[in-house]
Amino acid sequence: MSADATAQTLRDRIEDGTHPRGSWIMVHEVAEEFGATIPTASDALTMLASANLLTRGRRGTYVVRGPLPARPAPLEGAPTPARLVGAIALAVLSNQGPPTHSPVSSSVEAAYGDLPTTSDLADRLADWRVDEKRARGLLQLLAPEKLGRVELKDMGPGWTDRLAWCERAATQLRYVSSTIIPRAFQTPAYAAAIAPRPTSSGWEPTIERDRRQNGGQPTTLILDNAVLKRPTVGPTATAEQLRHLLRLGTRGALRLRVLGDAAALPVFTTQVGAFQAIHVHGQLLYACETSGVTYRTGPLAGTPWEMALDEAEQCAMGRQDSAVAVEDAIRRFDPLGQAATA
Repeated sequence: MSADATAQTLRDRIEDGTHPRGSWIMVHEVAEEFGATIPTASDALTMLASANLLTRGRRGTYVVRGPLPARPAPLEGAPTPARLVGAIALAVLSNQGPPTHSPVSSSVEAAYGDLPTTSDLADRLADWRVDEKRARGLLQLLAPEKLGRVELKDMGPGWTDRLAWCERAATQLRYVSSTIIPRAFQTPAYAAAIAPRPTSSGWEPTIERDRRQNGGQPTTLILDNAVLKRPTVGPTATAEQLRHLLRLGTRGALRLRVLGDAAALPVFTTQVGAFQAIHVHGQLLYACETSGVTYRTGPLAGTPWEMALDEAEQCAMGRQDSAVAVEDAIRRFDPLGQAATA
């Protein structure tokens, strides 16, 4: 197939979303699929790059125009944050010890159905040998007066664990931050510098695996360039933290995007710092992490944050340029080190 015909087929795929924005197109795969030589496939990609549909560089070729990847929509009748987060926490805790009660087999059913009464829940947590502080935090989260709220602040003992459990159960995660590297991606040194007092379960990486193995999508992290220019911890810890992000990208666990100086985040985004959309059990759970975490569910509650995420992703640099920006930052913070991801 000629370069023109190959380019037209790829153009059609970009426009219909078969190759969504941010996806990679490898020249050798194009050549193999279309029965073309490497030079012919390369010419086809060059045509699309000239039309500003692709960006080509030393790390590869990726789509910079066309529709964004399909996103799960907030659902009407979604469980409230207390019900969804609480049900996920119960499902985790019920399998951590030898319970005398039946384990929570489906956090989805628990989120929509009847949760245990306060006294029954306290008995279950005791049977599951949950430590007193973590049990108290969960009981506070599932207090009857909080079950109906579409926005909920969780800052009780164990709140970082509950947030991490939601993230680990997710099939899709999107983060945006204008201040620090979100907790889910932090290295031990970075986490210790940000919050000297450890969480109840200690440091444990949340974002390590490639979610595509479980039918999900790689996690997306969008960082404002200010995070790379004004680190909140020491240069050595910052450099190693940024190397960790590049390694996650190399393993396919992370799509890292950087907002350039010319891109402006929505005002409320810079005020809240970091927030994320968590696709878990067919629902969208929004979370904003500060001194605790604020959760939202439902279409009206999540719309501003979802729009901000989409806007940030549309304005961010491509993955190759973002990786170069991170490597440049590593060299500034650790000029004698290496920016390599290996």
